[in-house]
Amino acid sequence: MATMMLEIPETLKPMLGPLRDLVSEVEAQVGRGRALGREVRYESFEARLVERLAAVERGGHEATLSALDVDAPQILVNGELHVRVVRDQTTYMSQAGEVPVMHSLYRRAGDRNGPTVDPIALRAGAVEDVWLPGAARDMAHLLAQGTSREAQQTARELGRLPYSRASFER
Repeated sequence: MATMMLEIPETLKPMLGPLRDLVSEVEAQVGRGRALGREVRYESFEARLVERLAAVERGGHEATLSALDVDAPQILVNGELHVRVVRDQTTYMSQAGEVPVMHSLYRRAGDRNGPTVDPIALRAGAVEDVWLPGAARDMAHLLAQGTSREAQQTARELGRLPYSRASFER
C-alpha cells in the first residue's frame, strides 16, 4: 500500500482529525467491498460518510470563522470606537451542525449597557448573530415548503441542518 502525504497548514488544524476519520471510514469500506462474500451494508456506509464529511465541513468553518475574529482591545466599527468587553467561545450554526469558535465581543466606547458587536458574525453575515448565511437560507427554504416539523424531518433525512424543530421555528 502506497502512503501519500498531504500537507495541512496549521490554520486548518481543526480539519485534520475529521479528515483522518473520513479517510479511515472510506478505507474500511473499500476493504469490506473487496472481501468477497462479506455483507457490504452500503446504506449504513453512506450515513457514516455524511457524518464524517459534516465533521470535515465543521472543521473548515471553525478555521475560517476563527480567521474572521478580531482580538484587539479596541476596534473601529463604522467609524466609531468600540472596546472589547469579553472574549469567550460561542457556537455558530452551519449547514453541517454547530461550530464552536473563540471570539471577542465589543461595545461602543462609553456605552455601558449598549448592544455588543461580534466581528465574526458581522463579517460572515450571520443571521441573529449565530446562524451562518447558508444554514439560515436553507432553513428558511425548508420552512417555506411546510411546517417546522416537516422541515426538521427533511433536514434529518438529508443529513443536513441537524437542528431541533424549535430552532427551525426561531
